[in-house]
Amino acid sequence: MADDDFIFLPDFDIARAVAYLRRNPEVDLVGGRVVNLPQLAATDYTATRLYARPAIPRAHQGSIIDGLPVRHKVANFYLARTAAVRAVGYDPALKRMDHADFFTSAYGRLVCVEDHSWFCLHDKTRFDRHYLAHREDLGADLTYVAAKWGPPQDVPAVREDLSEEVRNLLHENAIRLVAGDAGLAVGTGFEGTLIAWSPAADELGAALRAAGWAPAGARRLHHRVWGPVRLRTAPAIATTPPHPAAAAAGQWQLAPRVAAIESGAHVIAAPLPDGPALVLSPVAEAVWRVLTPAGATPQEILDAITDEDSPPDAAAALDRTLAEPAALGLLLPPPVERAL
Repeated sequence: MADDDFIFLPDFDIARAVAYLRRNPEVDLVGGRVVNLPQLAATDYTATRLYARPAIPRAHQGSIIDGLPVRHKVANFYLARTAAVRAVGYDPALKRMDHADFFTSAYGRLVCVEDHSWFCLHDKTRFDRHYLAHREDLGADLTYVAAKWGPPQDVPAVREDLSEEVRNLLHENAIRLVAGDAGLAVGTGFEGTLIAWSPAADELGAALRAAGWAPAGARRLHHRVWGPVRLRTAPAIATTPPHPAAAAAGQWQLAPRVAAIESGAHVIAAPLPDGPALVLSPVAEAVWRVLTPAGATPQEILDAITDEDSPPDAAAALDRTLAEPAALGLLLPPPVERAL
């Protein structure tokens, strides 16, 4: 499976994917990496959403089968067993959002893996206004998938394979937020596992347990998303709780109870203390980098992330992009002006 604007290099090796499927009969589909031109960057499809569908995956995302990680969704560049793909099928009523629709239908039915070293180039049409006016016209497809799967702005898929470093950094932020809510000073560090120390370690433990951490031994706690932490008593620690500036009229702001960690080419954000951790979509990430604690208006955001060749409905697309992280608690919408 490939799009008509993909470019294959002379050393492209389809036989490797064929051999992998023959060795691993439990795998239905091998996805490759699509490198977009001219940025030479690839989309991380573990960050993109599937629509809500009650199903149990046959293999856990992030688990390894014969050296390749399991993914619930890969790029529209893959080699698959014909019978497996036909059993799922592409919906003929969709013209632009068939990719997300197919992998939603495949969730719980197919086992897909991703091979990052198996790639092609993607030469997108960027500067043809007539083409983009049709390519970006998603209205009919959005209406159709909303009726088929539910609202088109469902929560994006949670990334299930956070690195230990990212998980620990988000855990630190979560502990600091809970401590701040309780008026407690806290410091953190690592000694094989995360350590949190405070002059009031017992009070900190009680605050964390109230916020969802479970006891895991003497002065040890465990969070279902972030993992283990050990508590220690320490001398006084000076802390200054953050006080985000008030937003001006019409400005969107980053929510104060959010941590964002850059991991490779992506930004991972989490409404704390509980999560979930989400890899921001490319558009949401661009918006995130524009917003500051002081906030920004939609027009300021558009000026920063668009140019004269952007599609005509960029403002409407931005409204949809802002609504998703706001619904997840990542962004604060503009304050409502009350008439006197």
